[in-house]
Amino acid sequence: MTTKRRRSAVLTVETDEILVVRGGGGSMRAPCPVCRREVLMVSPDHAARIAGVSTRAIYRWVEEGAVHFTEKDTSVAICLPSLSACTPGTCAGIPAETGNTPRSKT
Repeated sequence: MTTKRRRSAVLTVETDEILVVRGGGGSMRAPCPVCRREVLMVSPDHAARIAGVSTRAIYRWVEEGAVHFTEKDTSVAICLPSLSACTPGTCAGIPAETGNTPRSKT
């Protein structure tokens, strides 16, 4: 009598994500008040391009506390690590676009 041998293999897949931020005017290293460490902070416009959403969506996420940010004078800087935790179209369960666009009166 012959016995069949079973082979098993363990496959481990490891992925890395690299985000290249170009354009020196839209980013800086600064302390994040929530992360409590120095991180790359980006402008709302730059954050919108990275996340693939509108600048308005970035400000909505800031107002809802979905992304970390810091303010200086009249400018806002977004914490890149907290933005990286967002998925396309939503951040911490907050959609990028609400669909409640004002209609023009006719």
